Amino acid sequence: MAGGRVWPEVGIGYDCGYSTPDQIRRDWTGIVSDDTVAALMCAAGLKGEAAHQFVRAHGASVTITGG
Repeated sequence: MAGGRVWPEVGIGYDCGYSTPDQIRRDWTGIVSDDTVAALMCAAGLKGEAAHQFVRAHGASVTITGG
């Protein structure tokens, strides 16, 4: 969370709000579990207040660790 803003961002700079579900699937399949890909796809296209509410409700449901 930078400057009090909240958005569905994964890792460093992968903003789900500017990605489509298909982009997320292509980018993350084989890197993280299928369940995690599905969770990330739910955040596709979310911006502003919708993104804020999504992150508050689901932000802890996705964990991506370094490998």
